[in-house]
Amino acid sequence: MTPVGRGTTSQAPARPHTTDRDTLIADQTSITNQESDAAVDNSKLTSLLHGLPGVDQVGLEGRAATLATRSIKKDSKIWAIDTAISMVDLTTLEGMDTDGKVRSLCAKALHPDPTDPTCPAVAAVCVYGDLVATTRACVADRIHVAAVATAFPSGRASMEVKLMDTKQAVADGADEIDMVIDRGAFLAGNSAKVFEEIVAVTEACGDAHLKVIRDTGEAGLSVPLFAPAPAPSLPPSLLVNKPSSSTTTTTSSSSSFPP
Repeated sequence: MTPVGRGTTSQAPARPHTTDRDTLIADQTSITNQESDAAVDNSKLTSLLHGLPGVDQVGLEGRAATLATRSIKKDSKIWAIDTAISMVDLTTLEGMDTDGKVRSLCAKALHPDPTDPTCPAVAAVCVYGDLVATTRACVADRIHVAAVATAFPSGRASMEVKLMDTKQAVADGADEIDMVIDRGAFLAGNSAKVFEEIVAVTEACGDAHLKVIRDTGEAGLSVPLFAPAPAPSLPPSLLVNKPSSSTTTTTSSSSSFPP
């Protein structure tokens, strides 16, 4: 090595530190880029999904318990409540939903506490696709409008129907699409089908954001699942683990982890 200054020598550049997660994301990106024009290799994708790190349930529940015991001062408490309200996705997903019910929900979303003008609006209103136009007319551009699509809550429909459902919701004003995966395909080990459906729905969303829902209320869905890795024309999707309205199981701290 050749001296380059007092007490220093030239060295080869240090190798960047990579984590298991970095490696997994790189592998997933490789699958996306190399096989975008062909069928995804189901065995590779399934192996990737099963190789993703799990969640430290003990640590997660311990952290939640610690936070619950903390004493919060008044100003901080008010800030925390306002922040929580501003992050709410106010939702109605019932078969008996009407335009009138949605308008009332929108009014509540814009003014959660009519007696307090300082109370912030919620982040979004989430409805079925056929009520997106009504919702958008009520909230204008003040808050986001999310729509469940792709044959929510079961996810059991042809891709033609799922894509038409998605495109219509976006055309009516939805700026977020909440997609449910084909859980039957996932549980049967057909990860490639799930992946390809997410890719197709991502494209159908256009500029709208895609949120992919995995129903943790059904047995067997304990394997972490990632939406397609970023590719030139495919924005990454957010994965949410939660029960859909088709199940009675509530979301627990251990089932609500991010990808």
